[in-house]
Amino acid sequence: MSKYSLDLALPAPASEGKLILLGATVGALLSWVFFRVPVSGWGIIEIETVEVILYVCAIGAVSVLTVLRGGRQVICYSMAIVLGSVAILLYWNALELFWSVPQKNYFLIGGLVPSSDADSWLSGGWRLLETGTISEGDQRRPVNAALHALRLYIAGSFQGSLMLGAVVCAAASLYAAYALKSSLGWPGAAVFLVFSFWLIREHLPLTMTEVHGFIFGCLAFGCLWRAALTRSSLLFGLGLVLLSIGLNARSGPFFVLPALLFWGTMNLGVGKRLSLSALLVGTLAILSGFLVSTWFVWLWGSGESIQQANFSLTLYGMAVGGKGWLQAFSDFPALFKSGFGSGREAEIAQFLYAESLKEIISKPERFIKYYLAELWEFIHLFLKYDLGVSRVAMVLAGCWILARWRDRLAQMGIVMFLGILLSAPFLMDDAGVRPFAPVYPVFAAVPALVAGIAWRTLFDRHAFSLPLRQVGGSASGGFALGVSGFLAIAILGPIMAVWAYDSPTAVEIGVCPKGSVPFQTNAYVTAYVNVVDESAVDIRSPDIRYRDFLRTFPRSQGVNAQEQFIEMSAPFALVSGLNLSTRSRQIIWIKGKLDLVPREGVSFCVYTDNPSGYPKGQINSVQDW
Repeated sequence: MSKYSLDLALPAPASEGKLILLGATVGALLSWVFFRVPVSGWGIIEIETVEVILYVCAIGAVSVLTVLRGGRQVICYSMAIVLGSVAILLYWNALELFWSVPQKNYFLIGGLVPSSDADSWLSGGWRLLETGTISEGDQRRPVNAALHALRLYIAGSFQGSLMLGAVVCAAASLYAAYALKSSLGWPGAAVFLVFSFWLIREHLPLTMTEVHGFIFGCLAFGCLWRAALTRSSLLFGLGLVLLSIGLNARSGPFFVLPALLFWGTMNLGVGKRLSLSALLVGTLAILSGFLVSTWFVWLWGSGESIQQANFSLTLYGMAVGGKGWLQAFSDFPALFKSGFGSGREAEIAQFLYAESLKEIISKPERFIKYYLAELWEFIHLFLKYDLGVSRVAMVLAGCWILARWRDRLAQMGIVMFLGILLSAPFLMDDAGVRPFAPVYPVFAAVPALVAGIAWRTLFDRHAFSLPLRQVGGSASGGFALGVSGFLAIAILGPIMAVWAYDSPTAVEIGVCPKGSVPFQTNAYVTAYVNVVDESAVDIRSPDIRYRDFLRTFPRSQGVNAQEQFIEMSAPFALVSGLNLSTRSRQIIWIKGKLDLVPREGVSFCVYTDNPSGYPKGQINSVQDW
């Protein structure tokens, strides 16, 4: 086989994977320590400098591993541990940077409190923990509510759940990178790590669906890449299960699923025969992702499946010529009189799908014209580097894929890109590039492929180069075991968390004065920011300076909400929590600071005489449950 083929794997020390795992574990532990005892408060090193140090360490480790390639085992083993740790710490550092220097974001108040869609998605996790139910809106993508509930339960606090999500993102990206390393060497794996990190970085502080989609997408990509090397139907099936769940968590390019099913059937058989086992396993795997989502609805929902029901709004907007997802509200005002998500969502979705089909059949040119326009928009964004892929890398990777189109990995890249391309027009107008989070690994793999091919071209010319080999069964077994464990936690973990969660609602805390009502919450289901004086130094979320709070205040909260704070003087706190008495989510502001530790409860007395803005409250008592 040609040296330019990637279908055979490069040799690797037997213990390399275990050492990477050890390094990742060390990185995860350090991330949690630094989260609890922030580096920004040490007064020794700037958090911005830490990121530079991490990149230097990563470059050094990759360089040593590339040059030595299994020689001088002590040094290689040490560098493998360092690389695993650094990969995790990069994600921790990204959150710490955002929390130290908050940036304006449509979905965040004060750099931390969820707003708009982010608030809605997190509220699903809050509600699930406290009530064991999910709302109609969360039944569209119940996987998110389940995973948010699990993260909140494990971490014990909202901010801790964000850090936990970042660490799992890092581990998933490292898993995929190590799979690519089998073909692309450490240089290709390192490039993948960096580009996948840059793609998901801005989503880490948020409680949107992109983080969950990215996690499952990375794990799926690692399995599928490994399946191409080993012809393993097991890894192929696991990859499709993960990708299917990821797309149910973060709706995206669903056409990738049948494209991969076709690829597996054609490529995973013996010789030139079709793989019926891959076809069967792959079909069941794809269905499993939807069944998991349906199962969560059955456990905690109303019993009526409305998964992805809001896509009916998008499809109708496309069918009438690309007028957007809000067009249905204008054309059928009576249908939406009580709102979308008021107990009739399944009925409304069914009606809109029927109307969309009528419009497409009656005037197909409108739909086709809009579809092609959005297709070009996606290609344009791709070429503009908006999706993290440079034009040069795209051209070089494309040339290699065309030259090696008979290879299994090249064909996998072709079908995945076609699946993404054909799905793009259904996604671009309403959500931009966010729906592509489950396939961010595909975009990150483009520059990684270029780096890996360049390195392997040089590598094979060296006299001391080692022969290529097929990946061993034990290595594949380790990959399968790892993702199987993750799947078990992701599916069964939320169920156990909801069952084991001990709600503190029965605890009576204080008595509120006349004119106010009690508001009880706890660290599990509360997000808050403390707005402090301008003179404060070395601060970090949940604390934020007054000027930064106003500077980063999101448009999603409206002008009136911002004006409420202009006349205030620091310190004060903005608290978003689930009222344990009423089981409703509420944002209040209080004079002074709030400091909650994980699994701690707090009671407020809230005055209801400010209907136009955030209700004013005061801390009644704090208690460790």
